[in-house]
Amino acid sequence: MLEHGVKHALQPFSKLSTKVQEHILTLAMNKLFRVELAEQELAFLVDQWLKINVIDANYQCYITVIGQDEKHTFRVSLGIEQDYDVSFQSDCTSLLALFSQSIDPDTLFFQRKLLITGDTELGLEIKNFLDDLERGNLPYFIHWLLMKYTQ
Repeated sequence: MLEHGVKHALQPFSKLSTKVQEHILTLAMNKLFRVELAEQELAFLVDQWLKINVIDANYQCYITVIGQDEKHTFRVSLGIEQDYDVSFQSDCTSLLALFSQSIDPDTLFFQRKLLITGDTELGLEIKNFLDDLERGNLPYFIHWLLMKYTQ
């Protein structure tokens, strides 16, 4: 299943140097969300840090958006216990279900499969962004994988 693939893919990926992981994740995030960044749909995340903790893969990262004039870009950090504004903690399966929109964040939250801590307002903005995200803007391969996962 796809969720096991993601979990197992994170294991060798995590063996790369921190700098290489950060570079790859930053490039990927900027490519995946290029439309949303250009339309400033992620302005709420400018200078705010989101911690994502994938508990079953023992992997965590920190994500922010940097705003320069009208251009926004992602920055990913793998810093150890970096300060953050909001944290999303879950397992691979739940995070994939959340991102693929096959289950909504509220359901995961109330099933205790998604733990959100920190700035509640920022957490709600992120949740709403994920709910409203147009998956058709994602690269075909990513969209295809998500469709396969939800079948």
